[in-house]
This record gives sequence, C-alpha cells and structure tokens, in this order.
Amino acid sequence: MKKQWIAGILCACLATAVTASGKTQEKKDTPCVPAPITKLALFKNGVGAVVREAVPLSEPFFIKDEMTPIHGTLWLTPYTGFRMKTVKHPFSGPNEQPFQNLTATYENREVRISLLNGSGTVTELAGKVIRPVPTKKRNRISQPLRNPSVYIPAPERFLTLSLSNGEIISIDSSRILSIRAQKLNQTLEQEKETLLIAPETELAGPLSIAYLTKGAAWAPSYHLELGADAKMRLSMSCVIINELEDLKDVEVNLISGYPNIQFEKASSPMAPGMTLARFFAQLSGQGDAQYNPIAKQKAAVMFNMAYTAASEDSAARGWATLAPSGESEDIHYRNIGRISLNAGERLYLPLESAESTYERIVEWAIDDRRDDWGRPLRFDNAERYNGTLWDAVRFRNPFRSPITTAPIEITDGGKFLGQTTINWVNPDQSNILRITRAMTVIGEIRENELSAGKATGITSSVKQNSGVTVRIAGNSYRKQEIEGVLTLRNYRKSDARVMIKMRLSGELLSADGNPSRELVRYGYTTVNPRSDLKWETLVKADGETKIRYQYSVLVRY
Repeated sequence: MKKQWIAGILCACLATAVTASGKTQEKKDTPCVPAPITKLALFKNGVGAVVREAVPLSEPFFIKDEMTPIHGTLWLTPYTGFRMKTVKHPFSGPNEQPFQNLTATYENREVRISLLNGSGTVTELAGKVIRPVPTKKRNRISQPLRNPSVYIPAPERFLTLSLSNGEIISIDSSRILSIRAQKLNQTLEQEKETLLIAPETELAGPLSIAYLTKGAAWAPSYHLELGADAKMRLSMSCVIINELEDLKDVEVNLISGYPNIQFEKASSPMAPGMTLARFFAQLSGQGDAQYNPIAKQKAAVMFNMAYTAASEDSAARGWATLAPSGESEDIHYRNIGRISLNAGERLYLPLESAESTYERIVEWAIDDRRDDWGRPLRFDNAERYNGTLWDAVRFRNPFRSPITTAPIEITDGGKFLGQTTINWVNPDQSNILRITRAMTVIGEIRENELSAGKATGITSSVKQNSGVTVRIAGNSYRKQEIEGVLTLRNYRKSDARVMIKMRLSGELLSADGNPSRELVRYGYTTVNPRSDLKWETLVKADGETKIRYQYSVLVRY
C-alpha cells in the first residue's frame, strides 16, 4: 500500500542515477518525490530556517522541490544511509520573458521585420528565424529568487534569418522596430538542476531536509495607547512577506534577537547553478547579485537551534536525536501556528496585546561639549549647545516575551502623538520611549570658568585664579575649574518629571541632586575621563528648577 501511494506522487524524469556502489548508470523514469516545507522559522532580515520532509524510496529518486541553501546550513536527517548529488536534465518550460531572447521566441517561425537604417529610412525583411550555431549547451541566466534553478536563454545581440533565396542574414537587434509573426514560441527548452538521492540502506521514516535560505521575512510593529489614570495598552502585530514559494499548512515561528550568520552571502555548493568561481567569489565577500537578490542585512543564528525544531519529533520516526537545551534566551522563537501563504503574498497578523501602567516624563539629553583635548566645541546655535528635550513615556514591558526592535506608534485617546523605534526590551524591563520634542519644558545650560584663562564662551562672569599647567605626552595642558548651572522652566499646567542625561569630560567635583555617574569608553587621545551623569527631578507647574555642578578639566594649549 505504501509503494502504491508513493507511486501516485512520482513524476517521470530522464537522468543519470547513482548506485549504492558509487557507479552511475542510465535509467529512465527516475521518480521525483515532493519535499514540501513543513516548518519555517523567519528572521526579520529575509533569512528563514526551512524544514522540508520527503517520503524516501528504496531506489534512486529526485527531490522535486528547488532549494538554495546558505553555505554550511544544509543538513539531512538521517545523517547516513544515502548519497546525494546534483543532476541536470532538460525540460520544456513556459516562455516567461518572450523578448529576453528573440531567437528563442521566434525560432523556426516565419517573420516580417521592420529595420531602421542609418539614414532614417525603414527596410522590411521576411524570412525564417534560425539559430546560427546549434549547440547542446546554451548561454543561460537564472530566474530571480523564486526559481533559481530554471534557466532561459541569455539575450543575444543578433537575430538570424534564413531568406527565401537561401541567403542567411544576421541583424543587429538594436535596429529592429517591429516583428510580425503568426505565433510565438510559448515554451522553451530549458535545463533544470535537481538533487538526486540514492539510498544505500532502507530509510525507516521521512527524510528531513533543513537549511537556511533567503526569500521570506516578518516585519513587526507596535502600538502604544495611552489612557487616563496612567493606564496603557501595548499591542503587537506583524506582516509576513513570502517570496520563497507557496506555503501550505506550514508551522511558522518568528525569530527575534541579533543573529549571526557568517556565510549569509554565500550559497551552498549544492545550490542550483553553483560554480567553483561563483562559490569562491561569494566566500570572499564579493557576493553574486543573481543569487543574492535580497538587500544585505545584519543577521544569523546558530543553525542547531532551527534544526532542533526540525527534528524534535524524529525519535518517533526511528532517528536518534538530542533534546533541546532550553537555553535560548537571546534568540526568541514565537510560534504562530500553521499558515498557508502563496509566493508573492503578504499576511497581516495581530500577535498579542497587554495592559499596564506608564509614567509621563521629559528626557533631556545633553551631549559632551568638549573635544578629546578638553577644548570647548563650537556649536552653531544655542539649541544645539543646550541639548534636546523630549516628551517621553516610561513603562515596563508587559509581555512575557521580549519586545523586539520595531516601529511603534503612540496615541492618546485615539489621537496620534508620534512614531519612533522601540529597541529590544526584556520582559518586565523598564523602557523610556521618546514621543516628540518637548515644547512646554525648556532647558538651558550656563558654564563659567573659575580658574585663570578665558571663559568657555557662554558665561556671565569670569573669576581669575592661578592656573595649573601639566604636561602629558609632550603636550601642555591647563587645568580649569568650571561651574555649571542647568535651568529647567516648566510652562505646563501640571508638574513635569524630568530625567537629565549629560555627558561630561573632566572630573566631577560636586553636583546638586546627587546624580548617578557612569564612566564611558573614550579614545586613546582623550586626557579627561568622560562620564554619563543622570539626574531625575520634579519641576512644578509654571515653575523653575536649577541644578548646579562643578568639575575640573585639562585643556590643551
């Protein structure tokens, strides 16, 4: 019964089969076994972890479906008991690009051609289109993305006619204005490269084929609704983009994280149409536009994670497998069940929604105002010098899963407030999301030099003291003490909680409000330590708050 069922899904092909001993022999009617996608795990960058399943035969058979694996990610289960090779065989396929190659489209057809002459006049020729040099192998170009193993003739510069008087003439195709014919060639002789599997032993269950490939992705989005009494609702949706192939009842996972696929630009040597020159060009990073139609993205994942999903139930089929470790916190899989989606279609899916609380704040970001040698930077205007104030919202991730990097829209009572990018947020982790520029809370910075030397540029007074000169790596520096004042003015009718983030070059001597301080990395030429200072303060409605600080800095002469 099993063999009768298998016979119903086979297609006749002409090919060279590989025997268990490794020798080849001509065999007619080699069966083609379908290997549909049963599982698919999608990254956001257009890479997917694919799992196919085929019912193996005891005799050599073709895999009917086309595959373009990323180098180093093609694995079959079971791991032994068969041999696999690529085989080319001819077949007739639809002429999908009739004007890509005029010779192929009109071959053996009677045509009338209008030609443009150099003088601007038009000449007509009638004859039969022939192929001037018949060969077994023709120049080929690959179909993009969806059918990379199907080839059509390459464009040719000349079109050759056999005239009624027996004369043969070749015409530069750039001179052709029009071609008239009774019919076009609707099908073309093409060549397809297929995987041929020769079992060496009786396979106990389905053959699982797992690999990474390009052609499908998911694009997440978030919506944050702000409500009364500090209540909020966070919703997540996604769009699945499928340019891989028709998917029928496929189990799909959505992958979040920062993956790493070192050989993403290189296709497997088993990919259709792969040559030695192309393979090494891809390995060297030069890539191949024909085989990498998707734009370059940062991506990757350790393949055993995707492959575990492919073989988690393989023990029941007779294969030995390892149980998953469960330690994959940095790569998150979201199972969305089974979907059916044809190639070229897109699917919108609401994923989840949760309610929580939020806090409205103002974030004031102040960049470092000194260079690597302690000298004040020049700013085009006071706004750049004073930094940027943002109306923002602070909340904790209410989901059990991490929030992945994606666009997020913020509304309040159905009114649009802003759209921005939300970065990765772990479950229950606090996050500050900027909404729009704060216009009703204004911040201003004033700094004065307290030691000898010139003032820093924006000052109200200068106190002259004896300066201290030091030499570092052959350069002379003057030590200055600076006093600064941060002024916040709130024009709102309600209190405003402000979080201040300021990067400072120098040694902090004192500061109001006891800010947190964190040293940051800096270049090897920097003589002053750099710190990120953070304050959080409440500014009363229609009120003003001042924060004073002092620091010392080495300034190069």
